[in-house]
Amino acid sequence: MDRSLHRRVRFAQLSLLIPLALVFLQLSRFQILPTEDRRALDEAPYPLNQHIETPRGRIMDRTGHLLAGNSSQYRVYVDNCQVYLYREQFGGLAGGASPSLSDVIAAVARASGAELDTREVVAMLQEVDAALQAEYGQPLSTCTLMAGVRTDSGGQKLAIPLWLTEEENSGLEVAQGLRPDATGKYHNASDLLYNIRTEAWFFRNYPEGSLASEVVGYSRQEGLGQGRSEEGVIRFYREIGDWGVERFYNDILQGAREDVSWTVVPVEITSNLDRAQPPADVVLTIDREIQAETEAALREGIRAGEGSRGSIIVLNPQTGEILAMADFPSVDLQDPNGFLDTFKIKGRLPMDPEGQVVSLNVAAPYEPGSTFKVLTMAAALDSGAVTPGTWFMDSGRIEIGGVVIHNWQRRGFGLQDMTGCMRHSINTCLAWVATQLGPGPFYEYMDRFRIGRLTGVDMSPEVSGILRRPGDQSWTDSTLATNAYGQGVSATTLQMAVAISAVANGGVMMTPHVVRQIILPDGRVHTVTPVPLGQPISAATAETLEEMLAVSLELEGSKALVEGYRVAGKTGTADIPPYVTTKTVASFVGWGPVDDPQILVYIRIDEPTADDDRQYGSITAAPVFARLAPRIFALLGIPPDSIRWTLSPNG
Repeated sequence: MDRSLHRRVRFAQLSLLIPLALVFLQLSRFQILPTEDRRALDEAPYPLNQHIETPRGRIMDRTGHLLAGNSSQYRVYVDNCQVYLYREQFGGLAGGASPSLSDVIAAVARASGAELDTREVVAMLQEVDAALQAEYGQPLSTCTLMAGVRTDSGGQKLAIPLWLTEEENSGLEVAQGLRPDATGKYHNASDLLYNIRTEAWFFRNYPEGSLASEVVGYSRQEGLGQGRSEEGVIRFYREIGDWGVERFYNDILQGAREDVSWTVVPVEITSNLDRAQPPADVVLTIDREIQAETEAALREGIRAGEGSRGSIIVLNPQTGEILAMADFPSVDLQDPNGFLDTFKIKGRLPMDPEGQVVSLNVAAPYEPGSTFKVLTMAAALDSGAVTPGTWFMDSGRIEIGGVVIHNWQRRGFGLQDMTGCMRHSINTCLAWVATQLGPGPFYEYMDRFRIGRLTGVDMSPEVSGILRRPGDQSWTDSTLATNAYGQGVSATTLQMAVAISAVANGGVMMTPHVVRQIILPDGRVHTVTPVPLGQPISAATAETLEEMLAVSLELEGSKALVEGYRVAGKTGTADIPPYVTTKTVASFVGWGPVDDPQILVYIRIDEPTADDDRQYGSITAAPVFARLAPRIFALLGIPPDSIRWTLSPNG
């Protein structure tokens, strides 16, 4: 080998070995010699434990009113706890020695104003320390302070956690010299509080209680302290949304929440302190005032009809924005203990008395009855199977597929055009219309209306109804006839509202949504863009049917009519499977103003009493619309028709 090359190789080897030797020398010095750094680490509580947390994202209504937020409480820790426990044996300051644990706890109580049973807390921590040393040979390095101790029915002592409020924590930090007092003055830090530290823990709160609880949902802490390890991180108590927006947008709302355990190498601390990521805030399409009016109208309607439960959904058919969504009974988000009982009331059916339902609007399909006739007529008009002027002679009964179909009250209405069929809600007529359309086109249109399919609303869980089709095991020719007037088919009130909204919006269905904006941690705002879900019918068909339904209400003198506003709509009354009782579900769907629909309201009242005919949608549900719609028009600033027409530039 060339001598010069050999020298260069040797020089490179030495260049690498010298820094490596210096590193080993420094590590040896650090481990063996009593340097200040080594002594500091020997005296420090290690491994170091840090609770890292960011609050969960807020949920607000469309005007910025808070519906779900966070409250903070603080846990108190004493580092070097074993030293203070050791000094406890010698009486601490009272005996002239260094401060004991009793002295430190008393100082915390004075500074924060929190009530602490010093004697019981010290006694329990001494027991914990003794147990740790006996089982693991290690003393208690860091103490989590408790407020006191209680004894359960079995005689076992249980710790009462100490949580400081924001005000109490501020008092403690003033005494530690970490923040100024009310006058802006900083105080010298108390030696007794040198090893005291606090950590913020965030808890979900719902300041409006039951308002919009079906939409907002609920977030609970997951787990009971048994965390899972991931790259040295032990995760505890992560907030998980149970239903509604809290569940659907959980990943967006979820702030980081974890307990991190580090070794004594200082660089590891700085590399891990940024693990907690901030969440985003969510702004709903829900209007707090409209929501409150809707819930009040629903309660009033349930009381008047003596129903067992019910729901109302209010949406803008032009955008798909849900302005209000109400359930009765509703849960109080501030009282989780009552959730299960409420869910059972909403889920109880003759065939499933122990069922549970979180949301009647989104997760409780039912047989809609005559409101479904809107979709049947829309399909028939759009296909050309009938026209508004098509005549039907109604005798009160018709046989299809070997099954005799009857009208409500089992009466005939004689010769009627299609508007008359909708006005009198004639079962036999709509069954006949479906046969004129034929099963193939009928079910194709129902697919376009997304019956039997999810709407894709941004709430969870959403449940789809059931639509049987030709070829299914239980489908017969009579199934087509009963489906035509809303029996033997199921859908949620949201699915029905979205489907019928096509009639109010020129034939176009918009994707329903409850979130209007997402506010990112850096302040950027993402605004949800309305997205069409489909166009099942033409604009001409929608306009024709809307006029038919408006005229139907007017000729009938419906209890749903709204003074000053022209509205369209349809009542519904459906038997409840398995049809062993006379109980019904009464409903009404209405929208307006007819010339420019801004709202569509779908009302459902379950099991109204049969007294005074209040089991029918025309008697039970329609008046709720008449009371609620003008309130919503007022809140949205929509003047009566005569004023709007006067102000319109087109006259």
